[in-house]
Amino acid sequence: MASFIKELMPPFLYKKLTQKRNKKRDLYDTYDQALKESTKEAYENNELIRVIFDKTKIYKVQLDKQDSITYDFRSANMLAGVLMAKNADNIVNVLDFGGACGVHYFEVRKGLPASIRLNWVVVETPVMVDYGQELANAELSFEADFLKAVAKMGNVDLLYTSGTIQCVDKPFDYLSLITSSKAKFILFNRLGLALGNKNLILVHESMLSWNGVGPLPEGYKDKWIKYPFQFIRKSEFESIMSQNYKALFDFSELSGIFPVNNEKLEGKGILYEHK
Repeated sequence: MASFIKELMPPFLYKKLTQKRNKKRDLYDTYDQALKESTKEAYENNELIRVIFDKTKIYKVQLDKQDSITYDFRSANMLAGVLMAKNADNIVNVLDFGGACGVHYFEVRKGLPASIRLNWVVVETPVMVDYGQELANAELSFEADFLKAVAKMGNVDLLYTSGTIQCVDKPFDYLSLITSSKAKFILFNRLGLALGNKNLILVHESMLSWNGVGPLPEGYKDKWIKYPFQFIRKSEFESIMSQNYKALFDFSELSGIFPVNNEKLEGKGILYEHK
């Protein structure tokens, strides 16, 4: 369920590094077919999760030592979403769908004054949740069950998800689940949409070192990993979202897409508000 491709890599660098992989890609009829061609355990691969966990710990220590933080475009939009969702009591309930080990929380927390309090729940795979417990604090917690996370939170001010919908087995079921939260705002980042009439299901590859924030920690050997990935139909995505949400603004975000044969794709971020 998590999105693990390295978020802070500039799009031009990502494209350059993956250029040799930009050959004709096999497309699959089902997610399970792509899963069979992927690295063992795919998104729940223990080494992959440990890398993300170790990187997050290192990144948190670095942030703690800094007086301030420099945001990139993705992080700035995430912070803007949090500030828009802030209620009169200066509390923001954030449900972070696919937020790995809490890196989004640590980035946002660094840029906020202490007067603004966060109740930040990361919804992740059970394995990632187990690792994340070490990084939990009074504001940050981890939950493997989406509905339990919503119930625990009560009212969701902001639901944030970055590149996660492309990684789950049934994206439109998860999209309906996301809208069922009745979050005041929903911010999609690194969203990859197919402009044709079908979902594009494939096996994507990335280097182990590209996952998470920062360089590969000591003790790991870099290698290629493979996992199922899909670009969902833009038309159905918009149909589901428009039932109860209206788009406030969107922006181009190319780091969530890559060439797939001659298919037309759109990479963007979108902020929605509940109607």
